[in-house]
Amino acid sequence: MLVSEKRKRRELEIISKLDKLQISHVGQLMALNAGGLGEASRRNALRVLREMERDGYLDSKRIGVKLFRVRGGNDNFHGGMWEHTLLRNDFAIWMGREFFENCRFEVPIRAKGKEILRADIGILRGGEWIFYEIDRRQSKRANIQKIEKYKKLNLDFRVVCYRHRVGMWEGCKHIVVEDFKG
Repeated sequence: MLVSEKRKRRELEIISKLDKLQISHVGQLMALNAGGLGEASRRNALRVLREMERDGYLDSKRIGVKLFRVRGGNDNFHGGMWEHTLLRNDFAIWMGREFFENCRFEVPIRAKGKEILRADIGILRGGEWIFYEIDRRQSKRANIQKIEKYKKLNLDFRVVCYRHRVGMWEGCKHIVVEDFKG
């Protein structure tokens, strides 16, 4: 296989992972071994991503860390949305390769043909959907409304939140961020 073919294959795999993640930092792409980045040093992985940006495949922005997205992709670089997206990505990666490959992000939940809510993550397990809500800093009122909607539809859902926010999700199954980001 020619070097140019290997490079193209690597770039397509990185773009595929980034397309699912929407926005990512190099550590997440390395954890997923996108395009073999997990086998490279951080410096080399950043070089590959810079080359892809130069070639017009990616956009980047530095907000505390260097973030990447597919050129023309969803604009989550503004406000706090990028932090929510990175937390969602970290959780999906932490759950393992099979989970990441099979889960869907931003899953619309419909009733009577109308979208009732949108789960941050959804995965089909044993013929049943399990939904995950990523809570970074929503208001307690918004959280209560989501709980009521999930319970009204009789759906299995879990909440991924910081330890100090567990009380805002009373009666729900929790996965604490500090347990996987520790």
